[in-house]
Amino acid sequence: MRLEEIGLDSKYYDEIIALYKRSFPENERRDLTPILKDESDDDVLLGLIDNDEVLGFVVLLNHNDIAHIIYFAIEEKYRSHGYGSKIIQMIKERYPDKRILADVEEPEEDCDNIEQRIKRINFYLRNGFKKSDVYYEWLDEDYMIMVANGDIDDKEFSDFWDYIYTKHTDFNY
Repeated sequence: MRLEEIGLDSKYYDEIIALYKRSFPENERRDLTPILKDESDDDVLLGLIDNDEVLGFVVLLNHNDIAHIIYFAIEEKYRSHGYGSKIIQMIKERYPDKRILADVEEPEEDCDNIEQRIKRINFYLRNGFKKSDVYYEWLDEDYMIMVANGDIDDKEFSDFWDYIYTKHTDFNY
């Protein structure tokens, strides 16, 4: 099992993009082309591949000592088999000196998927993340940042995104 960088010419590209479209609502999906064309290793799409089969993927944006998971999905038939934890472990090995961030939706009582949100938070807690004090709103949803390998504050989070928007003027986040 390995994490493999995926580019526009990867033999796994179509399969991973199909998983991306199945896993995220249309209003949350963004054009991944700027990430796929980035040759700096700052921004990367990594596929979890085993025996030539795509098990899942993760998209990370990197700057200084922060690696921010912005998309993360496991093929439905492989969920609850430890592959998500394996990806997290492999990310930590790939970026041992970075704080790793993950966005999670707040488990608000009136939301229609509170169990899924709590499950997602518990997944990150089991994998060495902790809740930070950073909260934000995106697309009318409230999110919190979970972090492994350190902590983060509002200013660092804001500075990170300022850098991303400056680097990728074509991002629409």
